[in-house]
Amino acid sequence: MHEDGPVSPVELQDLLDPGDVGAVAAEGDLELDGRVMPASNATFVGTWRRGDTELRVVYKPVAGERPLWDFPGAVLAHREVAAYLVGRAFAGSDFRNPVPPTWVGDGPHGPGMLQAWQEPAGDQEAVTLVPEGSVPPGYLHVFDGYDGADRPISLVHEDTAALRRIAVLDVVLNNADRKGGHVLEAADGHRWAIDHGIAFHAEHKLRTVLWGWLGLPLSEEERAGVVRVRAGLDADLGSRLEGLLAERELAALLSDASGGPSRLGPMRAWSAPDLPDLRVPAPPVSLHDTASGGRVSVEPEGAARLYVCGITPYDATHMGHAATYVGFDLLHRAWRNAGHDVTFVQNVTDVDDPLLERATKVNVDWVELAERETELFRQDMTALRVIPPAHYVGAVESIPLVIDLIERMDAAGAVYRVEDDLYFSVTADPAFGEQSGLDRAAMMEIFPERGGDPDRPGKKDPLDCLVWRAEREGEPSWDSPFGPGRPGWHVECTAIAWEHLGGTLDVQGGGSDLVFPHHEMCAGHAHVATGTPFARAYAHAGMVGYDGEKMSKSRGNLVFVSAQRNSDVDPMAIRLTLPSPRCSPHWPTTSTPPAPSRSSSGGSTPPSAPTAWPTPATPTPPSASTRCSTPRWGCRCSWQAGQVRMSLVTKRRCQAGFRCRW
Repeated sequence: MHEDGPVSPVELQDLLDPGDVGAVAAEGDLELDGRVMPASNATFVGTWRRGDTELRVVYKPVAGERPLWDFPGAVLAHREVAAYLVGRAFAGSDFRNPVPPTWVGDGPHGPGMLQAWQEPAGDQEAVTLVPEGSVPPGYLHVFDGYDGADRPISLVHEDTAALRRIAVLDVVLNNADRKGGHVLEAADGHRWAIDHGIAFHAEHKLRTVLWGWLGLPLSEEERAGVVRVRAGLDADLGSRLEGLLAERELAALLSDASGGPSRLGPMRAWSAPDLPDLRVPAPPVSLHDTASGGRVSVEPEGAARLYVCGITPYDATHMGHAATYVGFDLLHRAWRNAGHDVTFVQNVTDVDDPLLERATKVNVDWVELAERETELFRQDMTALRVIPPAHYVGAVESIPLVIDLIERMDAAGAVYRVEDDLYFSVTADPAFGEQSGLDRAAMMEIFPERGGDPDRPGKKDPLDCLVWRAEREGEPSWDSPFGPGRPGWHVECTAIAWEHLGGTLDVQGGGSDLVFPHHEMCAGHAHVATGTPFARAYAHAGMVGYDGEKMSKSRGNLVFVSAQRNSDVDPMAIRLTLPSPRCSPHWPTTSTPPAPSRSSSGGSTPPSAPTAWPTPATPTPPSASTRCSTPRWGCRCSWQAGQVRMSLVTKRRCQAGFRCRW
């Protein structure tokens, strides 16, 4: 025994030499007294002794491991130890390691993982289920589902720094699949991340239940922890992990920790509306194509691929934004009604000059400003019942994609340097100008009005656009092969669309103010880098006017969606008004959308919907036989197994017994 009784996990971190964990340590004796049932890998409990040190442990022998689906040759025991070492670097001296002390040792069934046993001692559960809509104070909502009796319930987790550190470790570094049962509560408020090793999957698979923080900015403490891990990978930590992880696993960890991640996982979208079940299929879909100047049929082969440019989040959503996104939501619904699956992708330009300028002007951190306005946009889209994108992607998280695209364009001879900045040469694309249909004189007039810099010395052509802005004092920047800096506006959308839609889009959409230069440049980037057209059709929503002028932030004549929905205007009145004939192609109005009349029962009576646009059906809970029909991200499922449990299934069909909500 330890001289003061059983050794504590904190003391054990000093007693164990982390340099020995890469090899099987013969030191110490393990006596087993039980087995954990059921468990997918053989798992035992017992007492480990070394000298006067005695500790209750969990033991997972390598011989009892099932093969890992993503790295069949990898050893789970080594991954668990790697998680401990990465967690230790992440914590530094700022906070306690979320992962209990873990090492490799011998046992009755051969070498395996040993982890200090943690006895739950807290007086509240970190992750729990509650009746739908009754989120307790101090908890965050994750998603909704149904229990075994088809009662609506919600999965929630506590909003504490200790639990959030586990989320950062999992999502930013570990890329793991953490269940609620893999979090244990300590009496002093600490939260232990148990029973799951580092994963380092090549593709992000965010199945963790700790989704309440997803997409939010990292705190300074958390960013410092990620920086410590990144620095350690080039030094002692990296050498220790080489004996534990496969080369591809190490490369994935290095990629995740690089680039100064600023938020907890990918940008998150908004909740999906309940969609009506339309029994009569719609006719084929056609729309006005800007590139050809006429109406074209958009009948996709397979799933329709739609990319609609998103917001730069430095102000609230106005009616012009709403008109664009409601318009393309109609296209999305029309495709679905015509029998097509739809893969919809949208970006958020969460780092760009207008955002940084506004943050400086109002003396707010730019990350905080971007998140605040993006959250307001989510709320507006939810209220307007816009179907969310399958991939809602921030510019910051896409910087590795942008770097890769710039390198491909550079290899094609289309990128050159002006001082420390990189520019795209428009003459490298023989099809430049075909998307917008503008002549050079018109382009030269519009370019400086929409972010271009035609007069900059050193450019080969005045219309060449910036693809990488070198680091400036007081501005955020990220490492790259070209030097520290950040992406240009146009290249961001091209990289995101190509990555998540995998080839030529069926429709590239946005407001008509994006025809040139934005969509023209996007088309040029993709054509040069891949040799194939960026999109089959380019569709653009008309501008909404107010008092005879285009509604825009620069003119200060904005009517905000949030202001309308927080007054007496029903969001469905806004939605029904925007697509009406008087809104297209340019809607000049001197009044806000009409407020709905209120019935005596307190409900709303919105204006009559056009006959071709069915009123959304009232949602009803699914029956026990309701099943997911297609693989999608974020399938919200619940099932009964003795007591109510809940899981999040992604990118696969639901299993028997699951009841799902989208």
